Amino acid sequence: MAATILTNLAHMTMGVPADEISVNVNRSTVKRAGEKIEVRKRQGGWQGRVDHSGKWTANFTGEFNSSFAHDIGSIISIASAAFFAINTGGAWVIDDFDFTMENTAIVKLNVNATGYDASDIPSTATQAPTPTPPTIATP
Repeated sequence: MAATILTNLAHMTMGVPADEISVNVNRSTVKRAGEKIEVRKRQGGWQGRVDHSGKWTANFTGEFNSSFAHDIGSIISIASAAFFAINTGGAWVIDDFDFTMENTAIVKLNVNATGYDASDIPSTATQAPTPTPPTIATP
């Protein structure tokens, strides 16, 4: 989406930078989280913390154009993450997706995916067998 940036917003970014797999994206959210172990002192308080197993989670939603050809477990590329160099080289794997149909709007698709660091599951990982996408036909 092209935008005219006001002088006082030179370091701000507008909107969603790219559409995703067959979706005209209205909203894209990417989050980083991991597991932690907190180490206590004997008399209370905290001595330290161990952070491990970091993962990304991504959610995008928008209008669906009937070309969706992925299933749960599919490794996909997320353009919004690539735009900001998030999770470079790591695999994005679809966790779930859902369709919303209303009589006043175009069919919406919502996709949730987990991103794994390149040192854990790279984007070049092979899947056996390859996930078989469901047949989805628009009414």
